[in-house]
Amino acid sequence: MTIIDNLLVGKTPEEVLIFGPNKMFIDEYLWFEENAGIVVAYQVKEHDTEGHFGILRGVDMIEIFGQAGTSACTALEGKKQNKTRDELAENFRFVFLGVDQCRFSGMAKAGEILICFGKIRSYRFRQMTLDGSLYKVPNDFDYHHFFNSFSEVDFQKEALPDTFSEVANFKKLSGRAIKIDKII
Repeated sequence: MTIIDNLLVGKTPEEVLIFGPNKMFIDEYLWFEENAGIVVAYQVKEHDTEGHFGILRGVDMIEIFGQAGTSACTALEGKKQNKTRDELAENFRFVFLGVDQCRFSGMAKAGEILICFGKIRSYRFRQMTLDGSLYKVPNDFDYHHFFNSFSEVDFQKEALPDTFSEVANFKKLSGRAIKIDKII
């Protein structure tokens, strides 16, 4: 069974990401379409805000977005090579290369839920580039139900509820699967 089965939805980050578990910034995968993008959810933990005035740092918001991209890249590479996460981990590490632009327009506190919305700009030669945003959602919003019926058309239009408030926006975040022998 390849990693892309079920389009990531229903899998845990530990089943997908090749690092962790102490720095996981994804709780669950809500939506994934290999030619379009990925949507993940994360509830900010108390330890994420310690020593930072009770708010999530911008660098951690970048990490949420980066882990969403890494998840998509891992799934696509797993499908391409017909390998599981563990088989990929034998030869590759998925690394962050950079982000051209990030803008923070809000903040998040412990207990608040963030939805990461990442559009795949390109994926080739084991490298992925994404654009997207992080949104804070009301704690009483049933985002599971909402994304259960989400379509690729909805995704492309960014048809999100008015109750979502953007906290960060990213342009050209990129990462790559690098062969282990190149970095170790």
